[in-house]
Amino acid sequence: MTTRTNRRRAIIDRRIQILLLVTALGLGAVFRLAYLASDPPWDFTWSQALFTDGARAIDGARSRIVFNTWILDPRSPVVLFYPLMNLLAFVIFKLAGVGLVQANLSGAIPALATLVLVYICMRKVGGEVAASLAVFNLGFCYVHIVYSRVPMVESLEILMLLACFLLLLGGLGRRFLCGLLMGLAALMVKMHALHFLPVATLFLWLERREDRSGGFLRSILAVAAGVVVAGLVWYLAVYRVNPSVVVKYFKSNIFVAQRGEYTNATLFDILTRRIGALVHLGSGRDGLFVKVPVLYALGAAGSLSVLSGFGNGKRETKPWERLALIWLVGIMASLSILSYRPLRYLALIIPSLALVATSFQTRLAEGKGLLAASKPRWFALGFSLWFAAVLIHFYQDIVFRLLRSG
Repeated sequence: MTTRTNRRRAIIDRRIQILLLVTALGLGAVFRLAYLASDPPWDFTWSQALFTDGARAIDGARSRIVFNTWILDPRSPVVLFYPLMNLLAFVIFKLAGVGLVQANLSGAIPALATLVLVYICMRKVGGEVAASLAVFNLGFCYVHIVYSRVPMVESLEILMLLACFLLLLGGLGRRFLCGLLMGLAALMVKMHALHFLPVATLFLWLERREDRSGGFLRSILAVAAGVVVAGLVWYLAVYRVNPSVVVKYFKSNIFVAQRGEYTNATLFDILTRRIGALVHLGSGRDGLFVKVPVLYALGAAGSLSVLSGFGNGKRETKPWERLALIWLVGIMASLSILSYRPLRYLALIIPSLALVATSFQTRLAEGKGLLAASKPRWFALGFSLWFAAVLIHFYQDIVFRLLRSG
């Protein structure tokens, strides 16, 4: 009788998981594909990027179809700045013609591929429940949906970074592919993807005792080799086309854009500014966490849950959970270095935040304790960081706005 009851319960649980997955994938696709010719929300962010940057990013692909040349204006060869995005748009334009819907598909297709990739790979490393919840978190994320409906390079970058995340959890061969994809994302999509290199390094170092793929040195060399190969591909396919323009672009975006933040500043000034930027990241004018309050709350709880397992010899957390937390901290730290942080940059926080939130939800769904059994000092550290993050953002985004409006 007990066996039959357990079997029936397993069937019901399986049906619930399938329903959750189909709902997340189905509605996620509808949210990203329905009425693609419509304008994005005009008040979504203070930046005009939703109405301008996407069209500029794929200008090379349109020029290739309409004028039979990738570079219409030699002074601004955008295809050299975003070659992979232009290649994707070119394929779409070639198959479906040039138009607003087709252009917006350049953002929607990578987003849909992201949902499918998350499910397939998270099922392997985290199980069925974690995979379904991860798709649900990402599929219903408002910020991800909005930036998926226009041809923004961040949509493709998120897909490639998630692939890097999942490849890093594999063996040496996959870690080489992780480095290759990371290098291509940084050089051919957007330089922000470079933040994943220190994330990968820290994760491999922390996992060195339990890693059976050849140890820390061989693993990090595999990642580095992938980055070098990506650099070689970029050099041959992009840099040699117009070296002076490419160098000027990288100088203006990496050095000149940050110069005002660091010129004549003392080390103390730099540190305090960067700490302040990290504390305020995603709040106030940027407004990321206000737009995804549920995901942020779950991510904060998940951070506490995963942090409580660090330093524990039994390792009650799984490798993907630890990597997700390191990635979340890494992307937030790297964005805090920038002096210019519009919402579309902050959208890169979404995938790691969704994965950390998934960790917390999975523990709830599987009936595990919300906190791993850990040494008191690790629990105290985790709780302090979690409480500080929640308190700071709650005060800035909720209390301050209420006081100001009142």
